[in-house]
Amino acid sequence: MKKILTIKEVANLVGVTYKTLHRWDEDGTLPSLHMTKGTRRYDSELVEKFLGQYNPEPIKNRPVCVYVRVSSHEQKQKGDLERQKNRMMEYCAKNGYKVDYVLEDVGSGLSGSRPKLLKLFKLVTEQKISKVVIEHKDRLTRFQFNVFEEFFGELMLK
Repeated sequence: MKKILTIKEVANLVGVTYKTLHRWDEDGTLPSLHMTKGTRRYDSELVEKFLGQYNPEPIKNRPVCVYVRVSSHEQKQKGDLERQKNRMMEYCAKNGYKVDYVLEDVGSGLSGSRPKLLKLFKLVTEQKISKVVIEHKDRLTRFQFNVFEEFFGELMLK
């Protein structure tokens, strides 16, 4: 008997985001079953066949980078940065992510000269990480988040 998988199950098995699965469904790479309320389900046999061809390193074995930021030293002194980091580390542990990098910045979301943000760019361009974990979009920048989404692609976790 065939087993039907949810998009979350397939995303975890294959090690990609929902957005990638949607794109693969649209281009025929990994088609899904479209349910009545717009949800997607996957035939387990098709997924197994796909994995036999695709066979990536399991997502839980890939390193991720946690990026945390507060706007001022006052927020850091009050413990906001540490609490944010702890929430992100807890999230990663809960989801089985291996955290190789934790980058902490203090500074305005408008500043393009944050040293840890620049290091994050380097990690992404050198393909040293598989995911970027942030708590809120504004941790990267308050404006034009779409530029960051485009640059990071499917590495972004929000």
